Amino acid sequence: MIAVDRERNFALLSWLDGIAVTSVGDGDVDQAAAFLARIHDMRRGAAGVFDREASEACLSGQRLQTQIHDRLAALRAQCGAEKNLMAFLTGSFEPLLQDIEDGARRKMTSAGLDFGTLLPQEKRTLVPSDFGFHNSLRRADGTLAFVDFEYFGWDDPVKLTADILHHPGTPVGPAQRERFRDAALAIYGQDVTFAARLEALYPLFGLRWALILLNEFLPDRWRLRVAAGETEPWAEAKTRQLARARDLLARTKEMAHA
Repeated sequence: MIAVDRERNFALLSWLDGIAVTSVGDGDVDQAAAFLARIHDMRRGAAGVFDREASEACLSGQRLQTQIHDRLAALRAQCGAEKNLMAFLTGSFEPLLQDIEDGARRKMTSAGLDFGTLLPQEKRTLVPSDFGFHNSLRRADGTLAFVDFEYFGWDDPVKLTADILHHPGTPVGPAQRERFRDAALAIYGQDVTFAARLEALYPLFGLRWALILLNEFLPDRWRLRVAAGETEPWAEAKTRQLARARDLLARTKEMAHA
């Protein structure tokens, strides 16, 4: 942003040349980590000045659990006309949800952490929520420009890390996932509880993303997609997204039981 006139509701923005990121290499992971490290360093000056939470912040295990159950309830309300969705939720998702919730609570307790207690301010960081390679552009010289910070605010860096590792928007291979996980531990690891929280809550974030993939089943969300120019038939979109949710659920189950 170059300038803003709040009285007249105008903003002057610069133009950013670039193309969508369709593959992610080690250098891309390093650029993302360096960008997040700079934002993390800003938190000291922002504490007490900037007080907005990031969109759908998850500052406790309980908050994360509540978000999952709210999404699940919204999808279950569509099950009367969506038999395949109902079979997935009741036969696959819900049994695994209980298992992973119990596991997360056990791991938090064994690490001396409380599942329901809000993360204190000193352990939070500033995050560009919905951050990832899906919200970046590759410049002509190969470097990345990260965009779309409308959901920016305070959050647990565990959510940021888990979202990047789980996000289905850009293909990130196992080696790059591990590289980013190591980078996150280096950035946020001064908090000695970060690794334990990530270990405990990471599978729950996988379940959260499985439900996000099913947003196409929500009529209001689909109407917004259509208004934005979506031309794919609704039935095909739901079939595709249900298959993706099944795949993610299977990976999450395997990871949780490893």
